[in-house]
Amino acid sequence: MDDMFLLISLVILLLSIPCLVLAYLVGIKQKRSLISSFDETAYNDPRRVAQIIGFGVFLTGFLTAISVIAWGMGMISLTHVGIVFCIAVAAPLFTSLYTQIVCTCEKS
Repeated sequence: MDDMFLLISLVILLLSIPCLVLAYLVGIKQKRSLISSFDETAYNDPRRVAQIIGFGVFLTGFLTAISVIAWGMGMISLTHVGIVFCIAVAAPLFTSLYTQIVCTCEKS
């Protein structure tokens, strides 16, 4: 077995698949208890918040898998993989910030 194939398999197994499973559970199955310090009363539409955060986690898993596969096929360099990883890690942060701005209830 080639070392590159083993590395790609490990990254996908340890990084991408857990992110994709978590995104499915949060975004589709609405397991909001998996979101850290999630308070349903703080949001106008908790279902929409879970879908948005699930989408951010899905982007992380998807971008990680695609970048590693592209690197293994020689389509991009390791520097590009690092840039994509930085974007992938920032995706859930930006979606959480978006939900805080758009979906929070106004307290009176």
